[in-house]
Amino acid sequence: MPQKKENINQLKERLDHIIEALESGDLDIEVSVAKYEEAVKLISIMQQQLKELKNKVEKIDRAFPAQEREVEKDPS
Repeated sequence: MPQKKENINQLKERLDHIIEALESGDLDIEVSVAKYEEAVKLISIMQQQLKELKNKVEKIDRAFPAQEREVEKDPS
């Protein structure tokens, strides 16, 4: 069964744990390299998700120009 797609916050949490493990200096070199590789993959996935979100926001902005989104202010 396919895994549920992790959101950016979940990916960042995983990345933070990897960084902590790498910074601890307690890992042997093979594990460190594997953790580094995992971190690079997570960063790539996060960048792709951010790009998708940016495109979504731009699409919304094009569909609803700023003038249409402004809320009329009560003059009183």
